[in-house]
Amino acid sequence: MESAILGLILDSSLAIEAPRQRLDATRFLKYIVSRIGDQETALCAITVAELAHGVYRANTPERRQARRAFLADLKATVPVYPVTS
Repeated sequence: MESAILGLILDSSLAIEAPRQRLDATRFLKYIVSRIGDQETALCAITVAELAHGVYRANTPERRQARRAFLADLKATVPVYPVTS
C-alpha cells in the first residue's frame, strides 16, 4: 500500500526546536527524512515570518547570528509557499 502522505509543510514549532537540539538546517532536514521518508517538503510563508521574528528577538548577538544562518540555510534548501485563502 502506498503512503497517504503527499508532502510536508514544516511548522515553526519543529523548526524552532531544531537549533535547540543543536541541529543545523541540513541535519534537521535529514532528521525529518529519517522520520517520514523522502517526501516533498515546503515551508509556509508564515513559518518563515515566525522564524524571522525569532531572529530579532534573540537576546545575544551569537544567538541572533545562529538563528539568521539557520533560517537562511532552510530557505535556500526548502521552497517557501505563500499563504492563500
